[in-house]
Amino acid sequence: MNRSGAPALILTSLALALAVGGCAATPTTAETTSPQEQPTVDSPPTPEVQLPGPLAPTLADLTVSPDGLALGSELVLTVGQPVSTGVSVGIVDYDENACGEMYGGDAWVSAFGAGEDTFTVVQDEGEDTPIQAINVWSDEVVTAEGIGVGSTADELEAAYPSLEPVDQTQFDVYSLPGDAGSLAFLVAITTPSYFDGFAEGELMTMRVTASNSTWPGGSLGSPCGD
Repeated sequence: MNRSGAPALILTSLALALAVGGCAATPTTAETTSPQEQPTVDSPPTPEVQLPGPLAPTLADLTVSPDGLALGSELVLTVGQPVSTGVSVGIVDYDENACGEMYGGDAWVSAFGAGEDTFTVVQDEGEDTPIQAINVWSDEVVTAEGIGVGSTADELEAAYPSLEPVDQTQFDVYSLPGDAGSLAFLVAITTPSYFDGFAEGELMTMRVTASNSTWPGGSLGSPCGD
């Protein structure tokens, strides 16, 4: 036996064994498994957010000043000027039958209820005539200092120390000047008062009068001059 060929034969056998072993250790494409695909889950739709619209003002949102009625810092009814802005914010409505035939029939009226419970707008006949006066009857409408119907004379004088009352027999009038007009506070000085339901020393009503007013007078409560 030729021993010189034995090493070569052993090396060849060893190389062949390694090659076979290496092939056996490598998986074929058929043997390779891919990860299982997960089912697609749709996300729930995002609910549509409904933003609230602008809120209609309430009577308590109004403040009174010597120039008229305001919402916040913006005057919406200004004495000496026609009613215009007030319509767009729902403060007043135009009523063609408010006064009847005797007084021309039409007038601007409060959008919050009866004038004697809220406020009245006094002006000459016609939709676009200037506001002569505004009378406030509701205790919900107050000045920037918190003075309103039902406040006492002491509270009024504390809020406006410079005001001096003018005696009008059955009530005192305190007048606060402004740019477009003046604000009069009517305080009862007798019991029963000029208006029912108020005790002596209570604020009965507030009246804003335009500086250029030509209104001759008439009832404090009516926009129709009666």
